[in-house]
Amino acid sequence: MTDLPAPLTPAECDLQDFAFMPLHVARLRDSDLAATAHPEACWYAVLLWAAAWHQVPAASLPDDELVLTRLCGLGRDVKTFRRHRKDAMRGFVKCDDGRLYHEVVAEVARGSWAEKLAYRDRRDRRKQAGSEGAKSKWQADDAEAAAEPTAHQTRSARLAAAREKGRHTPEQWAALVTFCGDACVKCKGDDRIVKDHITPIYQGGSDGIDNLQPLCGPCNSSKGPDRTDYRPNGWQMAVGVPATGDEMPSNSQAFGASERLPKGTGIGIGRRKKEKTTHPTFVPRADFERVATVAGLPAAAWTDAEQARLDGWLERGLTIEGDIVPAVQRWLSDPKHDGGTHTLARFDIPIADAVSRKMLPEKPKPTPRAKPVARTGEGDAERAIRARILAESGEHLSQAWIDPIGMRLNGEALHVVAPSQFHADWVTNHFGAALASAAKAVAGSARQISITVGSKAA
Repeated sequence: MTDLPAPLTPAECDLQDFAFMPLHVARLRDSDLAATAHPEACWYAVLLWAAAWHQVPAASLPDDELVLTRLCGLGRDVKTFRRHRKDAMRGFVKCDDGRLYHEVVAEVARGSWAEKLAYRDRRDRRKQAGSEGAKSKWQADDAEAAAEPTAHQTRSARLAAAREKGRHTPEQWAALVTFCGDACVKCKGDDRIVKDHITPIYQGGSDGIDNLQPLCGPCNSSKGPDRTDYRPNGWQMAVGVPATGDEMPSNSQAFGASERLPKGTGIGIGRRKKEKTTHPTFVPRADFERVATVAGLPAAAWTDAEQARLDGWLERGLTIEGDIVPAVQRWLSDPKHDGGTHTLARFDIPIADAVSRKMLPEKPKPTPRAKPVARTGEGDAERAIRARILAESGEHLSQAWIDPIGMRLNGEALHVVAPSQFHADWVTNHFGAALASAAKAVAGSARQISITVGSKAA
């Protein structure tokens, strides 16, 4: 029977994936080790703590002098290690498994190990919940599978089955997205619009336009088996599909005018708010014919879907003559855009560009620079002053600030005229002393400097 204590950390305690070890700085600073030990021994102690942190079990080291010497960074210099061993190994105790454990490091390691086990438990529970959710979504039981034969198929097989029930054209989808304001019909966001099957295809839904609505990625991912139709009223007319009256009611039609909406909506009987929709206003035929003539569309193009598309363009802030017609003309002027389908859908790209141009703020007009002051009447003295400033400040600064000003050396003063107040202030602050020095050197005595604003030197 041994009198050695039990290991201070569990045998399976593994923190090798914990790159950082907590260090109680105040506890170390005020410790006897920091107060009494040789600095070299303190350094070896820290290295041994770090090595113990990534051992298994954590906070332990093997009771091998040569290994401990190497962990201190001393290689095989056991002699130096023995000289500092007492302080470097302070806090380590030998346990009944034959290893050396540091009491403080073990205390921290047990806390980190508990956090790691708790994280594993949360991760496993999330994984199990996700697996159960996926199973409930994609795998029906035997009775449900018999009623819905697509439940156990792959996504490609389900999509093929959905397309046998109904298909949609790219033009129909583009018209629907435009009619819905190029935004998610659920949250009204415009981030990465995707196709959502109102009745999911794994539940037997079709791929026809009557079963599609534009949703953003997050809304589509979180939808689950929900079959709510969020499309605004009138979408059938926008895509050229006749309304049959037996479609699933949209979100705006889900409750009658005399029924109370669900608790929490803030809307009760008699106070139902009218939902804002983007119904086509059916632009005047003259406006449509103007665009159709420029776009080269036939007379048969006068359809509800085309009117709805043009109306959508106008609702985005565009005008017929100012934006739409020029955009169409620029598009058709490019030979590579010649031909194509005879619908307004082919002009969605130039129209989107026109919307972007309209939304961009106008560039501010550059402030005209003041004209340089005329140098009429300047003599050799003024030219000598300019030459001295050029030699002292360099060509770049001299051209920018000295060349535009006018000078006149009269009596006891050097009169400087700047083209603007900003220029005058800048020259005063940055070239005042240089001008005084140059005037003194040229005239032989000090001169007073006066700087004013004008168009020519006095």
